[in-house]
Amino acid sequence: MKLRIISMALIAGCASVVTCAMAEESAQLSQNGDANTSSITQIGSDHVLSESYIWGSGNTTSIIQSNVTHSGASIYETASGNRGTIEQFDGTGLSAYINPLNTVGAGHDNAAKIVQSGNDQFMTITQGVEGGMIPGDTGGSGNEASATQSGSFNTGIISQPGSFNVALLSQAGNGSTAAETNTAIIDQNGTGHRATLTQFGNLLEASIIQSGTDHAASSRQEGSDGLSWIAQTGSGNTAYVFQINGGAGENRSTISQGSFGNMANVSQNGSNLTSTISQSGNHNVANVTQN
Repeated sequence: MKLRIISMALIAGCASVVTCAMAEESAQLSQNGDANTSSITQIGSDHVLSESYIWGSGNTTSIIQSNVTHSGASIYETASGNRGTIEQFDGTGLSAYINPLNTVGAGHDNAAKIVQSGNDQFMTITQGVEGGMIPGDTGGSGNEASATQSGSFNTGIISQPGSFNVALLSQAGNGSTAAETNTAIIDQNGTGHRATLTQFGNLLEASIIQSGTDHAASSRQEGSDGLSWIAQTGSGNTAYVFQINGGAGENRSTISQGSFGNMANVSQNGSNLTSTISQSGNHNVANVTQN
Protein backbone atom coordinates (compact mmCIF):
# COMPACT_ATOMS: atom_id res chain seq x y z
CA MET A 1 0.00 0.00 0.00
CA LYS A 2 1.44 3.30 -1.08
CA LEU A 3 1.68 6.01 1.52
CA ARG A 4 0.68 9.47 0.43
CA ILE A 5 1.81 12.40 2.57
CA ILE A 6 0.54 15.94 2.25
CA SER A 7 1.96 18.76 4.34
CA MET A 8 0.92 22.40 4.45
CA ALA A 9 1.90 25.58 6.26
CA LEU A 10 -1.00 27.90 7.03
CA ILE A 11 -1.01 31.32 8.69
CA ALA A 12 2.23 30.99 10.64
CA GLY A 13 1.17 27.60 12.03
CA CYS A 14 1.61 24.07 10.74
CA ALA A 15 -0.75 21.38 9.54
CA SER A 16 -0.18 17.86 8.28
CA VAL A 17 -2.27 15.11 6.76
CA VAL A 18 -1.14 11.50 6.51
CA THR A 19 -3.34 8.99 4.70
CA CYS A 20 -3.03 5.45 3.42
CA ALA A 21 -4.72 5.36 0.04
CA MET A 22 -8.19 3.90 0.55
CA ALA A 23 -11.55 4.69 -1.02
CA GLU A 24 -13.59 7.68 0.03
CA GLU A 25 -11.30 9.24 2.60
CA SER A 26 -11.64 12.97 3.20
CA ALA A 27 -9.43 15.19 5.37
CA GLN A 28 -9.81 18.95 5.79
CA LEU A 29 -7.65 21.35 7.76
CA SER A 30 -7.99 25.12 8.20
CA GLN A 31 -6.02 27.43 10.48
CA ASN A 32 -6.44 31.14 11.14
CA GLY A 33 -4.03 32.58 13.68
CA ASP A 34 -0.48 31.95 14.88
CA ALA A 35 1.48 28.97 16.20
CA ASN A 36 -1.27 26.40 15.71
CA THR A 37 -0.49 22.72 15.16
CA SER A 38 -2.85 20.26 13.48
CA SER A 39 -2.57 16.69 12.23
CA ILE A 40 -4.88 14.13 10.66
CA THR A 41 -3.91 10.47 10.21
CA GLN A 42 -6.08 8.00 8.31
CA ILE A 43 -4.82 4.42 8.06
CA GLY A 44 -6.66 1.45 6.61
CA SER A 45 -10.00 3.26 6.75
CA ASP A 46 -12.86 3.57 4.29
CA HIS A 47 -15.64 6.15 3.92
CA VAL A 48 -14.29 8.38 6.68
CA LEU A 49 -14.30 12.15 7.17
CA SER A 50 -11.95 14.25 9.28
CA GLU A 51 -12.14 18.01 9.85
CA SER A 52 -10.06 20.34 11.99
CA TYR A 53 -10.66 24.09 12.05
CA ILE A 54 -8.84 26.64 14.23
CA TRP A 55 -9.52 30.31 14.90
CA GLY A 56 -6.93 31.63 17.33
CA SER A 57 -3.36 30.99 18.39
CA GLY A 58 -1.38 28.26 20.09
CA ASN A 59 -4.01 25.58 19.61
CA THR A 60 -3.28 21.90 18.95
CA THR A 61 -5.52 19.34 17.23
CA SER A 62 -4.97 15.70 16.38
CA ILE A 63 -7.29 13.23 14.63
CA ILE A 64 -6.41 9.56 14.11
CA GLN A 65 -8.68 7.14 12.24
CA SER A 66 -7.38 3.59 11.98
CA ASN A 67 -9.28 0.63 10.54
CA VAL A 68 -12.69 2.30 10.69
CA THR A 69 -15.49 2.66 8.15
CA HIS A 70 -18.38 5.12 7.77
CA SER A 71 -17.03 7.31 10.55
CA GLY A 72 -16.48 11.02 11.10
CA ALA A 73 -14.36 13.19 13.39
CA SER A 74 -14.44 16.99 13.75
CA ILE A 75 -12.55 19.45 15.94
CA TYR A 76 -13.19 23.22 16.08
CA GLU A 77 -11.10 25.45 18.33
CA THR A 78 -11.13 29.18 19.01
CA ALA A 79 -9.15 31.52 21.28
CA SER A 80 -5.78 30.15 22.45
CA GLY A 81 -4.06 27.24 24.13
CA ASN A 82 -6.76 24.64 23.49
CA ARG A 83 -5.93 20.97 22.89
CA GLY A 84 -8.25 18.59 21.07
CA THR A 85 -7.67 14.91 20.27
CA ILE A 86 -9.92 12.33 18.60
CA GLU A 87 -8.90 8.70 18.10
CA GLN A 88 -11.12 6.21 16.29
CA PHE A 89 -10.01 2.65 15.67
CA ASP A 90 -11.35 -0.80 14.78
CA GLY A 91 -14.99 0.00 14.27
CA THR A 92 -17.90 1.17 12.14
CA GLY A 93 -20.25 4.13 12.40
CA LEU A 94 -18.19 6.18 14.86
CA SER A 95 -18.93 9.90 15.26
CA ALA A 96 -16.96 12.33 17.42
CA TYR A 97 -17.13 16.11 17.75
CA ILE A 98 -15.16 18.55 19.88
CA ASN A 99 -16.74 22.01 19.98
CA PRO A 100 -19.08 21.49 17.01
CA LEU A 101 -19.45 24.48 14.73
CA ASN A 102 -23.14 24.98 15.47
CA THR A 103 -22.23 26.05 19.01
CA VAL A 104 -20.47 29.29 19.93
CA GLY A 105 -17.37 29.76 21.98
CA ALA A 106 -14.55 27.48 23.03
CA GLY A 107 -12.68 29.53 25.62
CA HIS A 108 -8.97 29.08 26.16
CA ASP A 109 -6.60 26.53 27.67
CA ASN A 110 -9.15 23.72 27.50
CA ALA A 111 -8.24 20.07 26.88
CA ALA A 112 -10.54 17.51 25.26
CA LYS A 113 -9.93 13.92 24.19
CA ILE A 114 -12.23 11.31 22.66
CA VAL A 115 -11.27 7.67 22.04
CA GLN A 116 -13.73 5.38 20.24
CA SER A 117 -13.72 1.74 19.16
CA GLY A 118 -16.56 -0.59 18.28
CA ASN A 119 -19.77 0.20 16.44
CA ASP A 120 -22.37 2.96 16.26
CA GLN A 121 -20.86 5.38 18.76
CA PHE A 122 -21.61 9.10 19.13
CA MET A 123 -19.67 11.50 21.33
CA THR A 124 -19.54 15.27 21.56
CA ILE A 125 -17.55 17.60 23.85
CA THR A 126 -18.38 21.30 24.05
CA GLN A 127 -16.18 23.62 26.12
CA GLY A 128 -17.35 27.20 26.49
CA VAL A 129 -20.59 28.53 25.03
CA GLU A 130 -20.58 32.15 26.16
CA GLY A 131 -18.37 33.78 23.55
CA GLY A 132 -18.18 33.82 19.78
CA MET A 133 -16.19 31.86 17.23
CA ILE A 134 -13.37 34.41 17.20
CA PRO A 135 -9.95 34.61 18.84
CA GLY A 136 -10.17 35.90 22.38
CA ASP A 137 -13.72 34.70 22.94
CA THR A 138 -15.10 34.71 26.46
CA GLY A 139 -16.16 31.10 26.85
CA GLY A 140 -14.99 28.80 29.62
CA SER A 141 -11.32 28.15 30.28
CA GLY A 142 -9.08 25.55 31.88
CA ASN A 143 -11.52 22.67 31.49
CA GLU A 144 -10.50 19.04 30.99
CA ALA A 145 -12.73 16.45 29.34
CA SER A 146 -11.94 12.88 28.39
CA ALA A 147 -14.27 10.27 26.90
CA THR A 148 -13.65 6.62 26.05
CA GLN A 149 -16.31 4.55 24.30
CA SER A 150 -16.10 0.91 23.28
CA GLY A 151 -18.74 -1.65 22.41
CA SER A 152 -21.86 -0.69 20.50
CA PHE A 153 -24.69 1.86 20.55
CA ASN A 154 -23.33 4.45 22.99
CA THR A 155 -24.20 8.15 23.06
CA GLY A 156 -22.18 10.56 25.17
CA ILE A 157 -22.31 14.32 25.75
CA ILE A 158 -19.95 16.49 27.81
CA SER A 159 -20.71 20.20 28.14
CA GLN A 160 -18.37 22.56 30.01
CA PRO A 161 -19.35 26.22 29.64
CA GLY A 162 -17.65 27.13 32.92
CA SER A 163 -14.00 27.08 33.99
CA PHE A 164 -11.58 24.67 35.66
CA ASN A 165 -13.92 21.70 35.49
CA VAL A 166 -12.90 18.06 34.99
CA ALA A 167 -15.13 15.45 33.32
CA LEU A 168 -14.35 11.79 32.65
CA LEU A 169 -16.78 9.60 30.71
CA SER A 170 -16.36 5.90 29.86
CA GLN A 171 -18.87 3.54 28.26
CA ALA A 172 -18.54 -0.12 27.27
CA GLY A 173 -21.89 -1.02 25.76
CA ASN A 174 -22.89 -4.50 24.67
CA GLY A 175 -26.21 -3.67 23.04
CA SER A 176 -27.10 -5.52 19.85
CA THR A 177 -29.56 -2.97 18.47
CA ALA A 178 -30.05 0.79 18.54
CA ALA A 179 -32.88 0.23 21.04
CA GLU A 180 -30.31 -0.99 23.56
CA THR A 181 -28.22 2.16 23.54
CA ASN A 182 -26.39 3.64 26.53
CA THR A 183 -26.64 7.38 27.11
CA ALA A 184 -24.32 9.44 29.30
CA ILE A 185 -24.41 13.20 29.92
CA ILE A 186 -22.08 15.43 31.95
CA ASP A 187 -23.05 19.12 32.11
CA GLN A 188 -20.81 21.42 34.15
CA ASN A 189 -21.68 25.09 34.45
CA GLY A 190 -19.66 26.97 37.01
CA THR A 191 -16.18 26.50 38.47
CA GLY A 192 -14.12 23.68 39.92
CA HIS A 193 -16.43 20.71 39.39
CA ARG A 194 -15.29 17.09 39.07
CA ALA A 195 -17.45 14.41 37.47
CA THR A 196 -16.81 10.77 36.59
CA LEU A 197 -19.29 8.59 34.75
CA THR A 198 -18.76 4.92 33.88
CA GLN A 199 -21.22 2.46 32.35
CA PHE A 200 -20.82 -1.22 31.43
CA GLY A 201 -23.69 -3.06 29.78
CA ASN A 202 -26.73 -1.87 27.88
CA LEU A 203 -29.93 0.13 28.37
CA LEU A 204 -28.09 2.38 30.81
CA GLU A 205 -28.75 6.10 31.19
CA ALA A 206 -26.80 8.46 33.41
CA SER A 207 -26.65 12.23 33.87
CA ILE A 208 -24.49 14.45 36.05
CA ILE A 209 -25.54 18.11 36.07
CA GLN A 210 -23.42 20.54 38.09
CA SER A 211 -23.80 24.29 38.60
CA GLY A 212 -22.22 26.52 41.20
CA THR A 213 -18.75 25.71 42.52
CA ASP A 214 -16.58 22.83 43.66
CA HIS A 215 -18.90 19.84 43.39
CA ALA A 216 -17.78 16.21 43.06
CA ALA A 217 -19.92 13.48 41.53
CA SER A 218 -19.35 9.90 40.42
CA SER A 219 -21.81 7.49 38.82
CA ARG A 220 -21.09 3.86 37.91
CA GLN A 221 -23.56 1.40 36.46
CA GLU A 222 -23.13 -2.23 35.43
CA GLY A 223 -25.47 -4.75 33.86
CA SER A 224 -28.61 -3.53 32.14
CA ASP A 225 -31.64 -1.31 32.72
CA GLY A 226 -30.14 1.38 34.93
CA LEU A 227 -31.00 5.05 35.42
CA SER A 228 -28.75 7.37 37.42
CA TRP A 229 -29.40 11.10 37.79
CA ILE A 230 -27.33 13.56 39.85
CA ALA A 231 -28.05 17.30 40.03
CA GLN A 232 -25.89 19.60 42.14
CA THR A 233 -26.32 23.32 42.80
CA GLY A 234 -24.74 25.52 45.44
CA SER A 235 -21.21 24.73 46.54
CA GLY A 236 -19.07 21.86 47.75
CA ASN A 237 -21.55 18.99 47.43
CA THR A 238 -20.49 15.37 46.88
CA ALA A 239 -22.50 12.49 45.37
CA TYR A 240 -21.65 8.87 44.59
CA VAL A 241 -23.79 6.23 42.85
CA PHE A 242 -22.96 2.55 42.28
CA GLN A 243 -25.51 0.23 40.67
CA ILE A 244 -25.33 -3.39 39.53
CA ASN A 245 -28.28 -5.10 37.86
CA GLY A 246 -27.95 -8.79 37.18
CA GLY A 247 -31.64 -9.51 36.75
CA ALA A 248 -34.78 -8.17 35.13
CA GLY A 249 -36.16 -4.76 35.99
CA GLU A 250 -34.70 -1.28 36.12
CA ASN A 251 -32.62 0.22 38.91
CA ARG A 252 -33.21 3.93 39.45
CA SER A 253 -31.17 6.40 41.51
CA THR A 254 -31.90 10.12 41.84
CA ILE A 255 -29.82 12.59 43.85
CA SER A 256 -30.60 16.31 44.12
CA GLN A 257 -28.29 18.54 46.15
CA GLY A 258 -28.35 22.28 46.90
CA SER A 259 -26.81 24.70 49.37
CA PHE A 260 -23.40 23.74 50.81
CA GLY A 261 -21.32 20.75 51.84
CA ASN A 262 -23.81 17.89 51.46
CA MET A 263 -22.82 14.27 50.87
CA ALA A 264 -24.87 11.45 49.34
CA ASN A 265 -23.91 7.82 48.77
CA VAL A 266 -26.03 5.21 46.98
CA SER A 267 -25.14 1.54 46.54
CA GLN A 268 -27.67 -0.72 44.83
CA ASN A 269 -26.93 -4.36 43.95
CA GLY A 270 -29.83 -6.24 42.44
CA SER A 271 -32.78 -5.32 40.25
CA ASN A 272 -36.01 -3.32 40.55
CA LEU A 273 -34.40 -1.01 43.11
CA THR A 274 -35.26 2.69 43.49
CA SER A 275 -33.48 5.34 45.54
CA THR A 276 -34.29 9.06 45.84
CA ILE A 277 -32.21 11.57 47.84
CA SER A 278 -32.94 15.29 48.12
CA GLN A 279 -30.67 17.60 50.15
CA SER A 280 -31.47 21.30 50.40
CA GLY A 281 -29.69 22.35 53.58
CA ASN A 282 -26.02 22.43 54.60
CA HIS A 283 -23.64 19.66 55.69
CA ASN A 284 -26.16 16.83 55.39
CA VAL A 285 -25.07 13.20 54.96
CA ALA A 286 -27.28 10.55 53.31
CA ASN A 287 -26.46 6.89 52.68
CA VAL A 288 -28.60 4.30 50.87
CA THR A 289 -27.66 0.62 50.55
CA GLN A 290 -29.94 -1.90 48.84
CA ASN A 291 -29.25 -5.52 47.92
